Amino acid sequence: MANPELFVLLLNAVVTGFAYFYIYPKFCGSDGNKITIYDLFVGSIPLLIKGIIFWGSGVAFDLIFHHTLVLVSDWTLVYLGHIHRF
Repeated sequence: MANPELFVLLLNAVVTGFAYFYIYPKFCGSDGNKITIYDLFVGSIPLLIKGIIFWGSGVAFDLIFHHTLVLVSDWTLVYLGHIHRF
């Protein structure tokens, strides 16, 4: 994948737009409790897709000028330049 950051941003934009312009008006109306429940479900969809695509691939993500999250593999999380082993 040439630009994983662009993929992540576009996926989030598409899912958010679909949720706010189709799912929430059709299924939730103005009920805040339903919006919250549906938002948890809809928000987990892009996270699941990105996890399937990038898990263990070694793809590095950059935010502004430094690494934010490099990879999650073998129970190692490299976050903001610090290595945490679980």
